[in-house]
Amino acid sequence: MQRLSVIGTLIVVLIWGISSGVGAEDPEKQKVVIELDEYSYHPSKIVLKAGVETELVLINQGKYLHEFEASYLNELETIVEMKGGMVATLGMAEVEVLPKNRVTLLFTPEKTGTFEFSCFAKDPEAHHKTGMKGTLIVE
Repeated sequence: MQRLSVIGTLIVVLIWGISSGVGAEDPEKQKVVIELDEYSYHPSKIVLKAGVETELVLINQGKYLHEFEASYLNELETIVEMKGGMVATLGMAEVEVLPKNRVTLLFTPEKTGTFEFSCFAKDPEAHHKTGMKGTLIVE
């Protein structure tokens, strides 16, 4: 009898989770996490779907300031969330991520194609020249 009660409870919880969307990813959003360190992005290639709201999380795991510069974002409405606040902007040239911190960019990609992103920080050496760049593909 006790076994049937446990199974019944599990079925109710499972049905509630499915009907409420718990654990289901929103098909109308895409999320990408990029880790920054000396001197690379992980992953260095990201693929996004045009027209789908995007959450791009930049996490600096390194000991130096790193940048995420993508000319692709220059003409897009972008929300930038960081420790202690957020900024909504039309066009964004670059974002600097302090060591052991994160910044989240919220935007909807529109134009399709292949684009570059890079870090032009110079301390202690030119990050871009050491290979700190990546590829953004919008399909």
